[in-house]
This record gives sequence, structure tokens and C-alpha cells, in this order.
Amino acid sequence: CITKINMVFKASAEVLACVAASTFHFAVGGIIGFSAILIPQLEQSDSDINVTKEDVSWIASSVPLVVLVGSILTGCLVDRIGRVKTIKTATVPFIIGWLCIATANNLALILLGRLLTGVSMAISFNTAPIYVTEVAKPKNRGALVCTQTSLLSLGMLVMYAKGALLHWRTISWISMSYCIPPLLLMSFWRP
Repeated sequence: CITKINMVFKASAEVLACVAASTFHFAVGGIIGFSAILIPQLEQSDSDINVTKEDVSWIASSVPLVVLVGSILTGCLVDRIGRVKTIKTATVPFIIGWLCIATANNLALILLGRLLTGVSMAISFNTAPIYVTEVAKPKNRGALVCTQTSLLSLGMLVMYAKGALLHWRTISWISMSYCIPPLLLMSFWRP
């Protein structure tokens, strides 16, 4: 009976650790979905920041551009400080990026925020699958890696729903909090 309890506890710890690492994908979904709600709100005539078509293009493409650089940085971080610390490190540009966006009074701050959240996205998006494949037992690995895609999609859907109801600045303030669950969970649940 004690052996079965130990097996359940170890399996639960493994699943919780993998889900903890994957929760950042919810935040990544928000980063991806944000331009779809930001751009229409900035293009409204009563917007406090005026944008051109070229500006809109930069807003939409800034995250994918920086993900290329962020992915290279991730490779160095993962090998140097480890998977868990790398995922936790992603919270720094995430919070600073959303703070820049939330307080932006010009396009430059919005772009800086998008670039920083893009770096965060690259770091977390590339590191979590590595961590999950190393921690999960082979029989659980597929299902646990798939939770990342589900959480990413859920993050996008939540962002779109917020966009229908809230101003982009309010959404930015709320989005800052999305890195807290993975940070806390990664601090407590490790197999």
C-alpha cells in the first residue's frame, strides 16, 4: 500500500511540475493575441496614441522579429543556468514589457513592451518543452507536452475576450499577472 502511495505521489509531482512549466504558455497566448485587440483600439479616432499603417505593421511584427533573437538567448540560458531558472528568468522581460505597454504614451514604449514580451515568449516557449520532456516519464510525455498548446490557445482566447470588454491599457495591467502562476508553481513543484 505504501509503495502505491509513493508511486501516486511521484506521478503527481511529475504532472504538477510539468503543468507548472507549461502554465507560461497561457501568458504566451496572451502575447500573441494582444496585437489583435491593441491595433483596432489604437486606430480609433479617440485613441490617445495615433498610429499609421506602418506603425501598425511594426506593432504586429515586433514580437515575431525578436523571438528569433530570444531563441538564441534561450539556448545559452538553458545550458548555463538550467531549465527552471530559465523559465523563471522569462518573468523579468514579461513584467517590464507589459508595464511599458500599460504606461505607454507613445509608439516607442508600445514597441519596447512588445519586444520585451517577445523575448519572454521566446525564453518560456522554448524552455518549457525541454523541461517537460526531461521530467515526464515517457508514457506521460505526449499528454503533458500537449497541455502547452492547449494553454497557449486558451491564453489567446482569453485575450480576445478581454479585448471585447476592456481597454488595452487595462488588459496590459491584467496581463502582467499571468507570469505569477508559473513563477510560483515552478518554485514549489519539482520532482
